[in-house]
Parts: sequence; C-alpha cells; structure tokens
Amino acid sequence: MTIYVDCIINMKNFTAFLECLEALTVCIGLGENVQMPRKGISHEAITVTRQSCWKPLHRSNNDLNVLNASPLFDSLLTDTAPQVSYEVGDVDFDRGYYLADEIYPSWASFVKEFSSVVDARRKYFTKKQSTARKDVEKTFGILQDRWGILRQPARAYSVNAIKRIMYGCIILHNMIVEDNDFNIAKNKSYYMPVNNLQGSTWYERCDVYAEKSKELRDKDEHEYLRHTLVSHLWHNRDNEIDNEL
Repeated sequence: MTIYVDCIINMKNFTAFLECLEALTVCIGLGENVQMPRKGISHEAITVTRQSCWKPLHRSNNDLNVLNASPLFDSLLTDTAPQVSYEVGDVDFDRGYYLADEIYPSWASFVKEFSSVVDARRKYFTKKQSTARKDVEKTFGILQDRWGILRQPARAYSVNAIKRIMYGCIILHNMIVEDNDFNIAKNKSYYMPVNNLQGSTWYERCDVYAEKSKELRDKDEHEYLRHTLVSHLWHNRDNEIDNEL
C-alpha cells in the first residue's frame, strides 16, 4: 500500500476519514501541511502533493511501521480510553504510558530510555527503565508458554478476534496467579468514560481526533514526564537499597 497524491474519501464516512488520516499521519510527522476539511469548504478530499509526501508503506514490519499501522491509540484518539490517574512525587498525571526504547517517537504516552547517559541520575533511570521494559517483554513469553493458541500464526484471524484472544489469555492468566496467591499488586479499577462522541457531528468528532492527536504527540509532555520520573527514582533510590538489604 502506498500513500497516493490524493486521498479521496466520502465526507459522510467517518471511518474512511480516520483510515485516510492515519495514513497521512506520516506526512504530519515529517512536518508537512495536510489540509483538513472544514465547514464551507466544497471539496471532498484531503490532498498532499507528490513532492511533499511520497512514502511507501509496504516495508518490513519494524517497530515504527507497526506503530504507524497499529490501533493501539484508537481509544485515546476517540476519547474513549480508560482514565488512568497516578502520582509521581507530588505531580499528578492522567494518562498512562508505555515503556519504549530510543527508536520510538517522543510522544506523551511513551517513556523512553536516554540514548546518551551524561550523569548518574540518567544512568540510574535508564537502568530501571530497561529492567522494567524487559520484565514486560518477558510477560509475553510467559503467556505464550501457558497458552498454545498464542504460538500459532495469527494471519488467519481478524483483528477483533486477535484482540479477544489476547484479552482472554491475560484474564485467565491473572485469575490463575490470583488463585495461587502469587499476585504482587493490588487490583485497581479504572474509570471508563462515557463516549461523548455518540450523537456528535462529523466536525465535532474531527476536532476531538485532532486535539487528542496533538496531545498524544506532545514532545514537551513527554520530556516533562520523563524528567519527573528521573527525579522521583533518584530521590527514592536509598529507600529501595534499604528494602533490598
């Protein structure tokens, strides 16, 4: 699949618009201007010039290509994601985050390790972040060892079926862990917001999508969260050493 010069869509089909907008996100990431449809504009297309954006999508499935095609942040972009509130030091945050390595973009929902370590604080943070990230990666290996269906090829399944299979395996795994009294964290429920976009107009949904997309890609928020985590971990390192002893 390739991003063509014109991405023609039916303005009444919001799903088609989202698919087109997701493809054009590559252009937005490169700093190109993408014209958005608005009231009073007669044309029914989102266009980019051949010179400004010509980026094939039929490449190897590395981390960035998978991220660009992933529905991971769909619920966040449509304002239907669970509200996750937590406190780091004395600072409150209301968006969850994913641990990632330096190849990922500097988005507000990613906490990346430092590519260059210049002081003890960053070195300590990078060590803790890398350790926690590897623990998460090992979790998928545990799930694959326990549930044979996760070791099978997934191309024959629909995206919705894969999602339900993963949810089912995770829920069953957590039930087994809890039943054996091996759980190390208290169960925490998250508030699922009401979908306020139901009954809204096409333009209102577009505005919410654009606003959430901007918040997701906020580099300043990414740096602020990482700086807060660095300070918090460094401040509590002595307590952690005492607990290990």
